[in-house]
Amino acid sequence: RRYLGDAWTRYLLSFVDGDSRLVMKHPGVDNNDTTFNYFPDAHMIILTRDGRDIVSSALKAGFVVPRRWSITRPWKLRHLLAGSDFRVLCKMYSRAASDLVRFRDLPVASRYSDQIHELRYEDLVADRVSMTRALLTGLGLDHDRYDWEGLEQLGVRGSSYIRTETGAMNFGSNVEVGAEFQPIGRWADWSSSQRRTFDRVAGAAMRLLGYDYSW
Repeated sequence: RRYLGDAWTRYLLSFVDGDSRLVMKHPGVDNNDTTFNYFPDAHMIILTRDGRDIVSSALKAGFVVPRRWSITRPWKLRHLLAGSDFRVLCKMYSRAASDLVRFRDLPVASRYSDQIHELRYEDLVADRVSMTRALLTGLGLDHDRYDWEGLEQLGVRGSSYIRTETGAMNFGSNVEVGAEFQPIGRWADWSSSQRRTFDRVAGAAMRLLGYDYSW
């Protein structure tokens, strides 16, 4: 598996400048336990976020897995679908959070602890400079070579709340961020029913992840 990982890395490095670092992204936390089998010399950066904001953003973006329904009473269709996407997204977050908590306790996490860096999205939003400095230190990278001015001017890509002029999410380039962009606390307008659903489905997993949240 290491030979396979080396082959992938060499191929991807062919697109990277000689003295640059290669960064690969994955939107989930599945397969963390096998990552170092393929990339034993790599650093793993894990970014966590308040599950309520993740659910809010995913719901707005329409990121829900299609489901098949067996409905014997058509008049109940509207009732069954109302809030169903919300519940599915809460389950998806709960499963991901639980997977990450389990990964923390695995022997591989202890063995490669110096190569695993876990950050909170909320901390990056609050103080992106300090958090980036801490991350660079952990990665053994030179602070002086980093584009600090670029960091201050960094926009948003793929936001479910900030769209292009055509209303599409933009994953290819930065969208300018204004004062109206508030990525934290998007759950504030949830109904009491939604809050109870999140508590029941994902609350315990989120607290185990380290988010001792309140409403």
